[in-house]
Amino acid sequence: MFPTKEVLYALIGIGVLSKKPKDFVMSLDEIVEEAGCVGGDGKVIPSLFLRKIFKSLTEAGILKSHRGMRGGFSLARQLEEIPAAEILRCCKAANPPKTGNKSTWMSKTSASIRKDFESSFSGKTAADYISV
Repeated sequence: MFPTKEVLYALIGIGVLSKKPKDFVMSLDEIVEEAGCVGGDGKVIPSLFLRKIFKSLTEAGILKSHRGMRGGFSLARQLEEIPAAEILRCCKAANPPKTGNKSTWMSKTSASIRKDFESSFSGKTAADYISV
């Protein structure tokens, strides 16, 4: 259903944060632990990979980043206020396509698939994919 692991991991992380009180701060390790430490493929979600995704989500205003000893992340908006297409765009920003090792045809096909997938997210919010 999801085009990339980034989108799945973003939704898992946002889902964990959405179950907490407003402005509750969690470290990446706490989020991974609470998520059961695994993504949809049964593998452990790498904290560094999630950090990269969360950086993009923070820059988009979906998450808030908190510094300091008890730093981490919290939701900046309610699930209903987070367009699902915006999460997809953030994930593309966190993991831009590699150039030079794929054919032009493959790159165009991938871009077309992503565009179609993004349009299917149109009008939906994170709340449509995350149950609290």
